[in-house]
Amino acid sequence: MKFNEVIYTDRSLFDIIKKEFPHATFIDARDEIHTDRFEVEIETEDKDIEKKFYIHAIKNNFALTCLSFQLMLCQDLEKIMEWIKEIKREINGGVEPSGAGPSLEN
Repeated sequence: MKFNEVIYTDRSLFDIIKKEFPHATFIDARDEIHTDRFEVEIETEDKDIEKKFYIHAIKNNFALTCLSFQLMLCQDLEKIMEWIKEIKREINGGVEPSGAGPSLEN
């Protein structure tokens, strides 16, 4: 299985991504308009690669530079909110996060 993501930022993220995903490869995706853009590819058998990658991106403050993540914000916000709850549980030592924070309810 191959995971791909187009990231709109400079190459400063290479080391951050490589630390968590050592087998990641990077492809130059720049053009005349998008001078800070690259694609990351991760070849893996891990079926949770999408979740793991975006949790890593959220924790390291680059999720919003990821094209597919931006699309997911419009299409699958529930999934992203679950990932954020998982991060909060990790930070809180396994304790379920309180109701504070973003809500999907009006």
